[in-house]
Amino acid sequence: MVALARGGGALLRTAKGWFLEFRLIPVLLWSYTAVILGTAVAIVGVGGFEPTWFAVALALGGLIQGWETHAINEIYDWRSGTDQVDGARALSGGSRVRNFGLLDERGLWLIFAVSSAAIAALTAWVVVARAPWLAILILTGYVLGIAYTVPPVATAYRPFAGEWLGGFPGVLLSGLGAYAIQTRSLALVPIVALSAHALVCMGMLMMHHYLDAPMDAAAVPPKRTTVVAIGFPNSKRYAAGIAFVAALLYGILGLTTHPAFLLGFALTLPAVWIHLRTNPTDLESVTRNELRIIQLGIAAGLSTAVGLAPVLWPMLPLAVLGYVAHLAVVSPRAKYVGPRLVLVRRVGFVVNPIAGLGGRVGLKGTDGVAEQALAAGAKPTATDRARAFAAALVGVTKDDPNLTFRWVTAGGDMGMGPLRIAGVPPDRIDVIHVPGQPSTSEDTRSTVEESIASGVELILFCGGDGTARDAAAAAKDRVPIVGIPAGVKMHSGLFAISPQAAANLLVAFLRGDLRVGTAEILDLDEEAYRKGEWRVRLFATAKTLVEPQLVSAGKLMVEELSEEAVRAELTTHFSELFEANPDTLFLLGPGSTIQGIASALGIEKTLLGIDAVVGGKTTAKDVNEAAILRLLDRYPKAQLVVSPVGGQGFILGRGNLQVSPPVLRRIGTRNVTVVATPSKLVTTPVLRVDTGDPSLDEEFRAREYLFVLVGYRTSKLHPIQR
Repeated sequence: MVALARGGGALLRTAKGWFLEFRLIPVLLWSYTAVILGTAVAIVGVGGFEPTWFAVALALGGLIQGWETHAINEIYDWRSGTDQVDGARALSGGSRVRNFGLLDERGLWLIFAVSSAAIAALTAWVVVARAPWLAILILTGYVLGIAYTVPPVATAYRPFAGEWLGGFPGVLLSGLGAYAIQTRSLALVPIVALSAHALVCMGMLMMHHYLDAPMDAAAVPPKRTTVVAIGFPNSKRYAAGIAFVAALLYGILGLTTHPAFLLGFALTLPAVWIHLRTNPTDLESVTRNELRIIQLGIAAGLSTAVGLAPVLWPMLPLAVLGYVAHLAVVSPRAKYVGPRLVLVRRVGFVVNPIAGLGGRVGLKGTDGVAEQALAAGAKPTATDRARAFAAALVGVTKDDPNLTFRWVTAGGDMGMGPLRIAGVPPDRIDVIHVPGQPSTSEDTRSTVEESIASGVELILFCGGDGTARDAAAAAKDRVPIVGIPAGVKMHSGLFAISPQAAANLLVAFLRGDLRVGTAEILDLDEEAYRKGEWRVRLFATAKTLVEPQLVSAGKLMVEELSEEAVRAELTTHFSELFEANPDTLFLLGPGSTIQGIASALGIEKTLLGIDAVVGGKTTAKDVNEAAILRLLDRYPKAQLVVSPVGGQGFILGRGNLQVSPPVLRRIGTRNVTVVATPSKLVTTPVLRVDTGDPSLDEEFRAREYLFVLVGYRTSKLHPIQR
């Protein structure tokens, strides 16, 4: 699999995409079994069959039900968004060829075109060599396959229409076509027999849509399947009723025409109980029972067919071979425990151990200055953030077996170390990359690349914007990526607001509750940043998880030049504040709002650093953590003045890591003043903190609202995110 993800494996990846898009297991139930059952009924009627036309019927059924219908379905379900979510779905949610980067839309259109051309050629042959009216059956099946998903008809997007105008007639026509191509006629018995089989397939389709329901309902346009429209309890009863009618039809045929149909009755009747016993919200229950319904449906149809026409017995082992082959490709890491299928999901995890190293020592980033930061006394914090994330995840998943998965990561501090310290068992961790010492950005990219090649559904990286760039470059939109914030600067829109929030995001993803969207990858020119210039560039976009309360938006550049009156009021306010508190140390945080106030007061202030002011005069510029602690030794009374990051709302933990937990504890959380212009506050729905110390964060969040200074002696209560 690693080789397939690299340059030389392009052809093999495409071949795998074509194979998966065919969706062999559903095709075995829907068209393969229908064609064989229809052919068996024909053999009973005419006393023999023509193998060539049997093969043509199998080919047409497979092409229409397999590549034509599935390719067009994949294209439009991806566009609507329902298949873009890599949630808790094993058999549904499309073929996953788009999610895993095996095929793009152009590749799917190619499958559709090639299969359509093959269908046209075979239809022409049938018309010339058998009977022209057979084209009606073939072309009706072809059109129904397109209409199943393509607007404006899109029967799959309408309750009951997907089953009765798509699934049922599609299966019925596959089998009737096989009967008619042998006999050049139609009759009541094959219609009833194939209706029974088509009803079995409809019941399977109902179950197939259970785990898709949240994504289908959120699709654009909404995919209102029958499950979405009538709910889970009614869907179970409806599917069970369909299965009962199917068994009844088999039974009637067994009593009136041929005893072989009683095999179909015996093997279909248990499906009624299975439908009623399924938990539609449980991954294991739906997956296990959907496979049972498929197995019973294939067994019912094929055993009846062989009972009617023993000459068709070789089709039984061929079906078993195809079934096993499909499972081997789709679920290479599935484990069988007794008779139960346990699907093991995989999540990628990569840590940049030096991320955030330059923050507390005032270097405004780590790119290219890691050694300088270490020499200045900086201590690595990224592994602590990664460990906090992993520990939070262990806590929320330990009692839920449905949230079991395998970690795919790098060795040492780049992944294995933090996971083990947090309590993740070693048998749940796959190390696919051994980084160098020290690790580099190439190690990050290699870990992401090899994780995706091993079949992960999501990449979690711990770092800052530079790490985000490396992860996105390697992921290439094949899977979503989510950042655990650990850098000095995090302007990109794919970071969780905290390590704990990242754990909650992963849980929601595993439960299938989140959609996949696109976020911007932004990064700061750190060389210019250290000189006091703010130059942010858009480097790329990347797939990420969409959850506004847990994922921070990209930083907004807020224009404030038109608010001179507000600035004047704030300037007056701080002038009086400095005069009234001549012995208080004021630590002025970064940002244009605070710099504008300081400049108006004649105070020297760096744009992107933290500066110390006492008695209205600057005593130290661009101070780091150590310098702040020394100043606090001299000045027992201190206040911290900060302004929220535009759009994101962070007042601590982004761009001001010099204000470390020890610094905050010395100052006191009640001595933190938040200042913002009204226009900036409008674009900032909530305030956020991410100090790196959960207890400190809770001190802020427990207040629920913070006063934000917006003018002269004027404050506004603004919510802080819980």
